[in-house]
Amino acid sequence: MGWTILVDAVCGVCDGGCDAGLARVSHPPQDVIRSRMRLHITDGFKVIYNGGPLDRDPRARVPHEAVYVSTDPVAMDRIGWQVVDKWRVDRGLPTLEKAKREPIYIQRAADMGLGIADLNRIRMKVVDL
Repeated sequence: MGWTILVDAVCGVCDGGCDAGLARVSHPPQDVIRSRMRLHITDGFKVIYNGGPLDRDPRARVPHEAVYVSTDPVAMDRIGWQVVDKWRVDRGLPTLEKAKREPIYIQRAADMGLGIADLNRIRMKVVDL
């Protein structure tokens, strides 16, 4: 898998698209999950755009100096995926989808009603400090 942050870590959706992780998420009603996950804060101080999730290759690490805050973990993961893809393309690498490392759990979580994965429906506000 090419991207992991909120949905995978919090809900237990396993990488590689395995359905066992989704089974754990799909049994409790989505409202129960959402009622316990209200605000998500993720540091984006660095981005590892290749070979992650562990920070083993300093050549694949870039400073990003951002903090992301969302009420929707799926939307945050989708934005993060977009950030990683931008760095990959800028460095001459294929997108995660073209590299066959697409984080399919993001769309699956959206299909289950856990959030929004469609970039056209995600409202993002940038605040420069």
